[in-house]
Parts: sequence; structure tokens; C-alpha cells
Amino acid sequence: MSEKKKRDYMEKLHKCYNVIRQSRTGISAVDVAQKVGMDRTTVYNYLNSLELAEKIQDSKGLWFVKDEKTTRSPPIPALLERIFVQTDEINELLHEKKKPEEAFSRTIFLVAQLEKPMKEEMKTELEKVRTKLKSISTAKRYLFGELATAAIYHNATVTLVSKLYSLIYAQYSMKDLIGSKVLSHE
Repeated sequence: MSEKKKRDYMEKLHKCYNVIRQSRTGISAVDVAQKVGMDRTTVYNYLNSLELAEKIQDSKGLWFVKDEKTTRSPPIPALLERIFVQTDEINELLHEKKKPEEAFSRTIFLVAQLEKPMKEEMKTELEKVRTKLKSISTAKRYLFGELATAAIYHNATVTLVSKLYSLIYAQYSMKDLIGSKVLSHE
């Protein structure tokens, strides 16, 4: 994910959070979508990320900000900066250099560098992806050719990187990430 995409994602996430924070009586996802000018489905994705990060909570269809005293984020480790750099390299392999198998290998290497509990959750996701890859027999790969094999590895890599980002955004606040070297505006 490019720096611009990361910033855009974080800014949209922050917009949704601010709308919820401004509402004293709770606000529906549909109302959040209208206020921020985004599609309802997209807003639900942002709300789910914020809920995983324990920044907001849902109660009977209304969203509220959680008590900020209980939602302190841990300090941003140096490893996180390396993760973003490596995922940029993985995305470059996928989209610009068109080397999905190498990108998948780099993703596995990246997962091996993580710390608990993120590493455990990623290992679970990695096993799901590996199982899916094994289920596609060599004969099918030969039958469908290199393009199909490339698509399989591309999708597997995207799945793993997406899961990694969702874990990061669930663990660290937007304010902490934007203020760190990871997503600085410089």
C-alpha cells in the first residue's frame, strides 16, 4: 500500500471516528455514511476496523465512542515501520513487476518476523491460504496455465497483506500511526 493510500485510509477512518465522537446519543452507520459522503458498505468496513481497535462500540444499531482511558494503544514498535516498507515492496512485486509467487514468498517471510499475538493470528490465516493453494492440484495449474497460477498467488498475497493491515489498525490508533514515522506526512 502506497503512503498516499495509507494516509487516505487513515483520514477516512478518522473522519468516521470524529462523526461518531460528535454524536452524544449514538449514530447509525447510514447516518455516518451520509455525513462523511461515503458508501454505506465502505463505512461499515471502517466502523468494523474502529470496533476491532476498541475505539467505538455498537449498541442496538447505534455507534458510540468507547471510553478513551481504556483504549490506550501500545507504543509503535520499530518493527511496524519495517512491516510497512516490506508490504510496499510486496505490492510493487504484485502490481508493477508482476511476480506474484515472489510476493507470496516475501509475505511468508514477513509473517515470520511478527511478534505475538499478531504472529499467531497471521499463522492461522497463512494456514488457510496454504490449504487453499494445496487444494488446487498441479494438474489444474497446468491445465489453466501460468496466468491462473499467478492469479492464485496474487489473491493469496492480497489476502495475507489485508489481514496484516487489519490487525495493525486494530492494535494501534490512527493518531498513533499518523504521528509515528510509519505514516508521517513528511
